This record gives sequence, structure tokens and C-alpha cells, in this order.
Amino acid sequence: MNDVYSGRPFSRETRVSAWFSNSFAGAGVQFPAPIVLWPAFVERAELKPGEGFKHKNYTRFAIEMPLEGRIVCEARGKTYSAVPGEVALIHCGEDSAFHCAPEGNCRKISIGISGPLVQSLTTELRLVDPLTVKLRDSEAFLNLLLEIERKLGVRELDYIGLSTLAFRLLSELAGMVERRYPPLLERALSIMKANISQRLTVAEIAEKLEISRSTLEHLFQESLSVSPHRYFARLKLDMAKSLLLQTELSIQQIAENVGSLNSMHFCRCFKSECGVSPSEFRRNGK
Repeated sequence: MNDVYSGRPFSRETRVSAWFSNSFAGAGVQFPAPIVLWPAFVERAELKPGEGFKHKNYTRFAIEMPLEGRIVCEARGKTYSAVPGEVALIHCGEDSAFHCAPEGNCRKISIGISGPLVQSLTTELRLVDPLTVKLRDSEAFLNLLLEIERKLGVRELDYIGLSTLAFRLLSELAGMVERRYPPLLERALSIMKANISQRLTVAEIAEKLEISRSTLEHLFQESLSVSPHRYFARLKLDMAKSLLLQTELSIQQIAENVGSLNSMHFCRCFKSECGVSPSEFRRNGK
């Protein structure tokens, strides 16, 4: 399978500062078409203050785990950091940057998860919301990362085993995310998930909740740092990607399944978000 998730047009990763020591496992590995979730790479790096990466329109879901020192991250207009015992998350389709903190060197290990199910799975697991996660058992989490690294490094890859480990890693990480959503937000999310095929407006969702639209907007921005319109659109896009790669439904049928006005509107919105048309996305992913 061509890794369309690693080759999104205009996606770019840029080193910050001078050359630094790093090693990759799994870079360039191609997974067969039936596999819908996989570890794209495991990377180790030793950074000096100020060294790091910038991401433009990132194509994967990445987990950055500092082993020594502190990494400073920038995303969604926020600056935050992670230290040993925590992980920082880099989200699909977003711009972000991270670098070693100024007080000393940093050593870290990271993993990038790719595949057609990444966005829908991370959405369902509610991993699209947090920027950092405090690990309950950092040693066990690291051992799981190292197991994936080892399996990526052998000549004969166990594709199904690696896919299973990637799913396990995301599931375990999701179990460590603190759930502090207000009840109203939980209800709003449930309404959205139950109405992906409907052309439901933000005002109509607010009406179902018996609150004002401005209250709903504030609720989403405060808890998820995204507008309700954008969050609902992301759910629909994730569903469309899954249907394109896992079914033989026509573009028109998929457009109807995600509540688009018509296939032309669907194709225009899809290309605006993904850089390719639905047909190209399906063709590249087969």
C-alpha cells in the first residue's frame, strides 16, 4: 500500500537548528492494503537546547516520549512541555513544533502511527483532544514502544502483529487520558456521532441541548480548543476516509453517508482538507 498518509501534499517536517543524533526504525516500510493501522516509525533522538522539529500539516499521529530532560511543544496556539513520565502528542493534519528546553540536553523516543483508521480511531478514543498525557506506568509504555521498534527492525515483518501493537498502544494511551468533559459536552459529542449522515447545524445541536449556540461554541473551545463546526466536520471526514478505503460505495453514496449536499460539494471539501480528491485517495490507498 502506498502510504498516502505519509505523502499528503504540502505536508512538511523540518529540523530546527543543527544536525543532531537520531535513529529510525521502520522508515519507508510499506504495509499491505488489508492493514488499516500501523506504526510508521520509531525514532530515538538526542537533542541539545533549541534543537527539534517543525511539522506542517502533519500526516500521522505521533507520540513524543522524553526519557531525559524536557521538550517544549507548540500547537493550537499553545506552548506546553513534557518531561519523563509524560508524552506529548502531535496530531494529524495540524501544524506543530517541538524542541529541547533551554535548561539542558534532552533524550527522547517517538512513534508515528499511520493508516486509514488513524483519525477515526483517535477521535473515537478521544485522543484528538489532549496535547500531553501523564503516563501511569512509563516503564511499561516504553517497553511496548521498544517491542514495536524491535519488530520494525527485522527483515520479515509481522504486519498483523505490528498493527495489533499499534492499536494496543493507542488504546493504552487513551486509558490514561483524564476525562473531565462537562456533561453537556458529552451529550453534544454523542449527538454528533449519532448524526454523521445528517446535515445537522451547530444551531440545531444547541437547540437539542436546550442551550444557546454561543454557549455551545464556548463549551467546545474551552474543553477541546476547536469549534463545534470544525469538530463535526472532522468526524464526517474521518468517516468518509474509512468508507473510501473499506467499502465499494460510490462517491455519491459516501457523500450521502456523511451528510454532504451533493457529490460535488463533498469532493470539493474533501480535496480542501486532504489535498487529493476522494477518488485519488481511494486509488492511492488500495
